[in-house]
Amino acid sequence: MTVQSNVVREYTWQKDKNMLNTSSILPNYVIYNTFDEFYKDYSTYIRNGNLDLIALDTETTGLDTAKDVVVFVSIAWGWENDGAVRALLPMDVVLSSKFSDWVSDSDRTIIFANASYDMHLLYNMGLPELQGVIHDVIIMCHLRDENRFQKSIKAQAPDFLGITMKSFEETFGIKGKSNQETLLLLEAPIEKVAHYATLDAWVTLGLFHKHSEYMLEYPIPTNFGGWDNLWEYYEELEMPLIKTLWCMERRGIRVDPLHIMSLLAPAEEELETLNAEILHLAKKPINARSTKQLSKVFFGPKSEGGMGLKVIKRTEKGGISTDDEVLAKLAKQGVELAEKIIRYREIYKVTSTYLKPLLDKLDNKHRIHTSFLQTGTRTGRLSSRNPNLQNIPTKGEIGSLIRKGFIPLEQDHVLIVADYSQMEMVLMADISKEQTMLDAIGGGLDIHSATASNMMNIPYPLLMGAKLISDSEDGADLATIFQSKGLGLDALEYLQNNPQEIKPLKNARKAAKAIGFGLIYGAGPASLAEDLGVTLKEAKAKIKAFFKAYPSIDRFIKDTHSWLENDPNHTVYTAWGRPRRLHGITSRNRGMSSMCKRQAVNFTVQGSASDIMKIVMNQIHADPILGRNSLIGGKYGCKLLLQVHDEVVLSCKRQYADIVSNRLKEIMLNAVNLSVPLKSTTDVVNSWGEAK
Repeated sequence: MTVQSNVVREYTWQKDKNMLNTSSILPNYVIYNTFDEFYKDYSTYIRNGNLDLIALDTETTGLDTAKDVVVFVSIAWGWENDGAVRALLPMDVVLSSKFSDWVSDSDRTIIFANASYDMHLLYNMGLPELQGVIHDVIIMCHLRDENRFQKSIKAQAPDFLGITMKSFEETFGIKGKSNQETLLLLEAPIEKVAHYATLDAWVTLGLFHKHSEYMLEYPIPTNFGGWDNLWEYYEELEMPLIKTLWCMERRGIRVDPLHIMSLLAPAEEELETLNAEILHLAKKPINARSTKQLSKVFFGPKSEGGMGLKVIKRTEKGGISTDDEVLAKLAKQGVELAEKIIRYREIYKVTSTYLKPLLDKLDNKHRIHTSFLQTGTRTGRLSSRNPNLQNIPTKGEIGSLIRKGFIPLEQDHVLIVADYSQMEMVLMADISKEQTMLDAIGGGLDIHSATASNMMNIPYPLLMGAKLISDSEDGADLATIFQSKGLGLDALEYLQNNPQEIKPLKNARKAAKAIGFGLIYGAGPASLAEDLGVTLKEAKAKIKAFFKAYPSIDRFIKDTHSWLENDPNHTVYTAWGRPRRLHGITSRNRGMSSMCKRQAVNFTVQGSASDIMKIVMNQIHADPILGRNSLIGGKYGCKLLLQVHDEVVLSCKRQYADIVSNRLKEIMLNAVNLSVPLKSTTDVVNSWGEAK
């Protein structure tokens, strides 16, 4: 065992919990050359009545969770007591069977900074799946302040611990982590490595204590989870989700490369064709992706080769905008070049964002291993990267074609795709206690048809019937379809005799749907008018009719705005107690304060939907049939693979699909207790794109 010399272990703590006197409390670093040396000290510490809690950090060969490996492990324990240690473990210790058994024991509680990353790198070294409790100070920091931009431990340490940390480059003179630079790290004096690496673990331990103290003292309003403070929200939702997501990332999801290549080739050909057409219409060489060049072509004077069109919108910095909204307006004016640019952007995004990354990221089993982020959004929604699977289009031909490339993990498997139906509208009704909407949902009615009926005094059977006729294939047995929906045959007979009524009825439902979702997503009358192709006056009248039909939703929105303005911390909460701090509500800038009001309503509903999905995912992972709390998954080869929006995707053996599907549906329907039950659809398919 090697101990840093000439440093006395003396711990003087300031009374202020938010700052430490770091000059007097930083413990010696220790280098343990055998597991027995390490375990002797740690077990003595535990026998003295201390908490079995460690922080763990890794030094690695790089940032690729699929390929890179660990070169050193640092462990710290004993925050705020005389047994404090920050220790470096060389790889021969980490790879020993004793350490492997110890660190993966279910009794362990381990704190990480970016847990998923370290867990993948340890697994790459042959260590087993960690069975104990896992914490992540990055996620804790995000819950403490979702508006904070920098959440790395080096960014957190000065603010919460009073510790200034040197960067990897400052310490070793190495800019990044490549194999060659890792060799330089291994050749560095072990004392320098120990001082740098163990400080990461020590700071991670300190941040956990500071964040947990704060979260325990942070009360949250009465909520559906029955939780009293932010710590309980974290402990019940976000903390178990760390393992759930790690298993999903590790499993990956299988992709058919031939299918993706069959989409890529014609897409690239179309890009070439579009580029030639764009150059012809622009009458000069331009880069179709350059907003600066496009602005000159569309809005520059004709004397300089421009089209001399009237400027539609400017950017925040005062430049001429050529965003999608501007191009759409130009296309409506008959500007052919704008139409071509819109199509070019669409195809380019598909190839660069989805098709090429999917092929580039495939492993030798043709699986994609995305990284899910619990800190990627301020609403609590999951995001993903490398590649981003959250933004694959949910609608339209392109989205469907891409999704058809996602297939079961094994040849004898199928995918089980489950999706909540109109979850955000159900939550809007539940949170606002809008009884008319709750009655419609509870009665099994289509919420958008029911809304249009209440707004416009049109019989529900006609609105729903028009949708059913439009959605049905030629030759479908409409009588059976109508009766299955409880509509009867009178509505069918009327619509068949008056086919000219079908389109206006569809438009009425479309307007009701647009208003409902528009209110959730913060759309105003101007946006609604554009979406529906009506005047601003007509859009305002439709919104007024919506609120007249659903006065409790109107009151909920106004109450949310009032709460945000009057709450001392300007914070709103999901139905399960997740906070969202919107300090911009105090801005004198009307645009900023209005945006915060819209975000408050959006967060309350959409953030609550995110909470539900996390509850569902954790229950799937823990379920004996579906997950068994392990990487190997549940019975029948069942594994949770993906979560996008209100949808989850699992893989299981084909012959057990009905059992898995029924159990999944049971979990989704009973995961939370609302005023009316949530509805979900479950499809057994051979590709994700086949799901309805």
